[in-house]
Amino acid sequence: TFSKSIRENYDVLVISGVGGSIQATLAVIQCLKTADFETIVIGNTLSTRSIHSILKKIKKKRVYFINIAKNFATLEPGIGFRFMTDYLKTSTDYYAQHVSVIGTKHSDLHELAEKEGFRFWSFYDEIGGRFSGLSVVSLLPLAINNISIEAYIEGAKSLQESYMKGKLFDNPSFQYALARYELYKAGKDIELFAHFEPFLEHVAKWCVQLFAESEGKEYKGIFPTRASYSEDLHAIGQYVQEGQRKLFETFLHIDKLDDQLQVPVNDVEDGFSYIEGKLLKEINDIA
Repeated sequence: TFSKSIRENYDVLVISGVGGSIQATLAVIQCLKTADFETIVIGNTLSTRSIHSILKKIKKKRVYFINIAKNFATLEPGIGFRFMTDYLKTSTDYYAQHVSVIGTKHSDLHELAEKEGFRFWSFYDEIGGRFSGLSVVSLLPLAINNISIEAYIEGAKSLQESYMKGKLFDNPSFQYALARYELYKAGKDIELFAHFEPFLEHVAKWCVQLFAESEGKEYKGIFPTRASYSEDLHAIGQYVQEGQRKLFETFLHIDKLDDQLQVPVNDVEDGFSYIEGKLLKEINDIA
C-alpha cells in the first residue's frame, strides 16, 4: 500500500545506502525487466562529480528519499543523507514527509526519525546488514519498483526448503562450500565470479560483498572478485588463461532467457557467415 502511494505521487526514488544495505536491491532491480521506477543510489560514493550529477538529475522532480543504515555512523550514507535532506528542505514544504529511514530500533537514527518526523522502518535485529536482502531493507524499494515481493520471498523460501531435503552430498550449497574450501586448501585463494549477461553485474557484486565481508578476517579467506564476460575475456581473460594458477571461477549462468535473437543472414561478405542464423544465446553459451 505504501509503495503504491509512492509510485503515484513521486517521479524518482533516491536511496542512501552502501554495501549490504543496497547490493541485493540493485541486483534484483537490474535483473528484472518489471522494475520500472526511476531509482538512484547516492550513499555509496564520496565522489563530487557523482553526487553533483545526481543532484542535477533530480532537480525539479518529485523525489522520495529512503536512508538505510543499521548503524548510522558510516560516512557514505551519512553524506548522502546530508545532501538529500538539504535538497528536500530547500525544494519542498514539510520535507520530513518525503523521507523514510530504515534502521535499528532505539538507535540514533530512530531517535532522529522521531524528532524530525521521518517514517521509520525497523531493521531486523537478528540479521547482519549484508544478509538483509530478504528484509524490509530490500522489500520496500523493490515494491516501489513494482516487483512482486511476494514472489521474491516465495522463490527464496522454495529454494531454502529444497536445500534442506535429500542427501547432503546431493545438495548444491554443500557441494559449492566443500569445493571452494578444498580449492582454498590447495592454494587457490582467488575466486572469480564470472557471468556472460551484463544484467548479472550487481548479482556478482553482491556475491563479492557477501564473501569479502564474511570471510576476509584474521588475515584469512578467499579473495573474491568478478568478471563480466564476454567483454572481460579481452582483458583479464588473458590472465585467467595464462596467468598464475591461483584462482578458480564460479559462473553465474542463466539457463533460459525469454528474449531470443538470431544472427541476421545477409549477403555481406564480412567473414562471419559461419554464425548466420544461430541464436545469440547459443553463441554466448558456447563462449
